[in-house]
Amino acid sequence: MRIDWEARLNIIVGAAKGLAYLHHDCSPRIIHRDIKSSNILLDGNSDARVSDFGLAKLLEDEESHITTIVAGTFGYLAPEYMQSGRATEKTDVYSFGVLVLEIVSGKRPTDSSFIEKGFTIVGWLNYLVSENRQREIVDAHCERVQSESLNAILSMAIHVFLRALRIVPPCTGSFRFLNLKS
Repeated sequence: MRIDWEARLNIIVGAAKGLAYLHHDCSPRIIHRDIKSSNILLDGNSDARVSDFGLAKLLEDEESHITTIVAGTFGYLAPEYMQSGRATEKTDVYSFGVLVLEIVSGKRPTDSSFIEKGFTIVGWLNYLVSENRQREIVDAHCERVQSESLNAILSMAIHVFLRALRIVPPCTGSFRFLNLKS
């Protein structure tokens, strides 16, 4: 199934709103730990819904993280989480950034086209940016790509990854970065 640019943006925004809800509007807050494309479902209006809370953990107000056995899906996991076992809102946001690249590119995080070259989808984006070829990340089958929104989406993803989880914005910050309202 081919998905045009507007539909892809709608999925990204819906997933971001869902994640922001889990992190900021729930009490207790929820760390999903498995944000990935197969856990983003579309309703009858093609609005994105975050699903599959099998790995989710609750965070009380005073808690900043949970330490646990690493769980989730390879390719989406934040490096810091894989190393330390500390799950935070930031590790979900990293996974969301990977999801964004998957939606934009139409490629899985472990697609053989860049894995064979020693990259993950994040490394592929970093490589394309270093070569000033970031537009090449867009799925060749995607129609009506808007440069302004593409630049905002890629800037947000780059911000998430290049900050290497040190100061990753929560999803509400990502909305501001994308110039969207939560």
